[in-house]
Amino acid sequence: MNQYLQLFLKRVSNSDRIPISVRNQGTFKQVTKICKLLHMNELEITVWSLYLEQLEWNTNGLPAEIFLLIIAVQAKDFLNDELEMKMYLKKVNEEYPDFKDAYKEWVNKRENNIRLEIKEINRQYNKYRLVRLNINFSLAFDNEL
Repeated sequence: MNQYLQLFLKRVSNSDRIPISVRNQGTFKQVTKICKLLHMNELEITVWSLYLEQLEWNTNGLPAEIFLLIIAVQAKDFLNDELEMKMYLKKVNEEYPDFKDAYKEWVNKRENNIRLEIKEINRQYNKYRLVRLNINFSLAFDNEL
Protein backbone atom coordinates (compact mmCIF):
# COMPACT_ATOMS: atom_id res chain seq x y z
CA MET A 1 0.00 0.00 0.00
CA ASN A 2 1.50 3.29 -1.05
CA GLN A 3 1.80 6.41 1.09
CA TYR A 4 -0.99 8.20 -0.76
CA LEU A 5 -3.51 5.47 -0.02
CA GLN A 6 -2.44 5.62 3.62
CA LEU A 7 -3.03 9.38 3.65
CA PHE A 8 -6.52 8.90 2.23
CA LEU A 9 -7.26 6.20 4.82
CA LYS A 10 -6.00 8.44 7.63
CA ARG A 11 -8.38 11.16 6.47
CA VAL A 12 -11.27 8.69 6.43
CA SER A 13 -10.46 7.30 9.86
CA ASN A 14 -9.90 10.74 11.40
CA SER A 15 -13.21 12.22 10.29
CA ASP A 16 -14.78 14.40 12.95
CA ARG A 17 -18.12 12.74 12.09
CA ILE A 18 -17.08 9.36 13.51
CA PRO A 19 -19.03 8.58 16.67
CA ILE A 20 -16.91 7.96 19.75
CA SER A 21 -18.17 4.37 19.95
CA VAL A 22 -16.71 3.65 16.50
CA ARG A 23 -13.57 5.76 16.94
CA ASN A 24 -12.55 3.71 19.96
CA GLN A 25 -12.51 0.51 17.90
CA GLY A 26 -9.33 1.14 15.93
CA THR A 27 -10.90 2.73 12.85
CA PHE A 28 -7.62 3.23 10.95
CA LYS A 29 -6.69 -0.42 11.38
CA GLN A 30 -10.13 -1.51 10.19
CA VAL A 31 -10.24 0.74 7.12
CA THR A 32 -6.71 -0.34 6.18
CA LYS A 33 -7.66 -4.02 6.43
CA ILE A 34 -10.75 -3.46 4.28
CA CYS A 35 -8.84 -1.39 1.74
CA LYS A 36 -6.29 -4.17 1.33
CA LEU A 37 -8.99 -6.85 1.05
CA LEU A 38 -10.79 -4.94 -1.71
CA HIS A 39 -7.65 -3.52 -3.38
CA MET A 40 -9.21 -0.06 -3.20
CA ASN A 41 -7.73 2.87 -5.06
CA GLU A 42 -7.85 6.58 -4.16
CA LEU A 43 -11.08 7.22 -6.04
CA GLU A 44 -12.84 4.28 -4.38
CA ILE A 45 -11.69 5.46 -0.97
CA THR A 46 -13.01 8.92 -1.78
CA VAL A 47 -16.46 7.55 -2.65
CA TRP A 48 -16.34 5.34 0.44
CA SER A 49 -15.70 8.39 2.62
CA LEU A 50 -18.59 10.29 1.02
CA TYR A 51 -20.94 7.37 1.65
CA LEU A 52 -19.81 7.26 5.29
CA GLU A 53 -20.40 10.99 5.65
CA GLN A 54 -23.86 10.84 4.08
CA LEU A 55 -24.79 7.97 6.38
CA GLU A 56 -23.34 10.00 9.26
CA TRP A 57 -21.36 6.93 10.30
CA ASN A 58 -24.58 5.41 11.64
CA THR A 59 -23.83 1.71 11.97
CA ASN A 60 -27.49 0.81 12.58
CA GLY A 61 -26.42 -1.71 15.18
CA LEU A 62 -23.90 -3.50 12.97
CA PRO A 63 -20.39 -4.18 14.28
CA ALA A 64 -18.15 -1.32 13.13
CA GLU A 65 -15.96 -3.51 10.90
CA ILE A 66 -18.97 -5.04 9.11
CA PHE A 67 -20.52 -1.58 8.67
CA LEU A 68 -17.27 -0.25 7.17
CA LEU A 69 -16.96 -3.30 4.93
CA ILE A 70 -20.53 -2.98 3.65
CA ILE A 71 -20.04 0.68 2.78
CA ALA A 72 -16.67 -0.05 1.15
CA VAL A 73 -18.24 -2.74 -1.03
CA GLN A 74 -21.08 -0.36 -1.87
CA ALA A 75 -18.54 2.28 -2.94
CA LYS A 76 -16.51 -0.24 -4.94
CA ASP A 77 -19.70 -1.44 -6.63
CA PHE A 78 -20.57 2.15 -7.57
CA LEU A 79 -17.30 2.48 -9.50
CA ASN A 80 -16.79 -0.98 -10.97
CA ASP A 81 -18.50 -3.41 -13.29
CA GLU A 82 -20.38 -6.54 -12.29
CA LEU A 83 -17.66 -8.99 -13.33
CA GLU A 84 -15.02 -7.31 -11.19
CA MET A 85 -17.43 -7.08 -8.26
CA LYS A 86 -18.13 -10.83 -8.40
CA MET A 87 -14.44 -11.48 -7.83
CA TYR A 88 -14.30 -9.16 -4.82
CA LEU A 89 -17.58 -10.39 -3.35
CA LYS A 90 -16.27 -13.96 -3.50
CA LYS A 91 -13.14 -12.86 -1.65
CA VAL A 92 -15.15 -10.94 0.97
CA ASN A 93 -17.53 -13.86 1.53
CA GLU A 94 -14.57 -16.16 2.15
CA GLU A 95 -13.19 -13.78 4.77
CA TYR A 96 -16.60 -12.86 6.28
CA PRO A 97 -19.06 -15.77 5.87
CA ASP A 98 -22.13 -13.81 7.03
CA PHE A 99 -21.40 -10.80 4.84
CA LYS A 100 -23.59 -11.69 1.86
CA ASP A 101 -26.84 -11.61 3.82
CA ALA A 102 -25.92 -8.46 5.76
CA TYR A 103 -24.96 -6.71 2.52
CA LYS A 104 -28.16 -7.67 0.71
CA GLU A 105 -30.25 -6.50 3.65
CA TRP A 106 -28.31 -3.23 3.81
CA VAL A 107 -28.59 -2.29 0.13
CA ASN A 108 -32.29 -3.20 0.00
CA LYS A 109 -33.09 -0.57 2.64
CA ARG A 110 -34.18 2.59 0.88
CA GLU A 111 -32.44 4.95 3.32
CA ASN A 112 -29.09 3.33 2.51
CA ASN A 113 -29.27 4.17 -1.20
CA ILE A 114 -26.84 6.99 -1.72
CA ARG A 115 -26.52 9.30 -4.68
CA LEU A 116 -23.36 11.20 -5.44
CA GLU A 117 -22.63 13.95 -7.91
CA ILE A 118 -19.34 13.93 -9.82
CA LYS A 119 -18.48 17.42 -8.51
CA GLU A 120 -18.94 16.19 -4.95
CA ILE A 121 -16.60 13.28 -5.59
CA ASN A 122 -14.03 15.61 -7.15
CA ARG A 123 -14.26 18.06 -4.24
CA GLN A 124 -13.63 15.28 -1.71
CA TYR A 125 -10.85 13.75 -3.79
CA ASN A 126 -9.08 17.11 -4.02
CA LYS A 127 -9.50 17.66 -0.29
CA TYR A 128 -7.99 14.25 0.45
CA ARG A 129 -5.03 14.65 -1.88
CA LEU A 130 -4.28 18.20 -0.72
CA VAL A 131 -1.43 16.94 1.45
CA ARG A 132 -0.04 15.10 -1.55
CA LEU A 133 -0.13 18.23 -3.69
CA ASN A 134 1.57 20.28 -0.99
CA ILE A 135 4.34 17.71 -0.68
CA ASN A 136 4.87 17.55 -4.44
CA PHE A 137 4.83 21.34 -4.74
CA SER A 138 7.41 21.67 -1.96
CA LEU A 139 9.68 19.09 -3.57
CA ALA A 140 9.43 20.77 -6.99
CA PHE A 141 10.05 24.19 -5.48
CA ASP A 142 13.09 22.98 -3.51
CA ASN A 143 14.59 21.44 -6.65
CA GLU A 144 14.39 24.75 -8.47
CA LEU A 145 16.45 26.55 -5.84
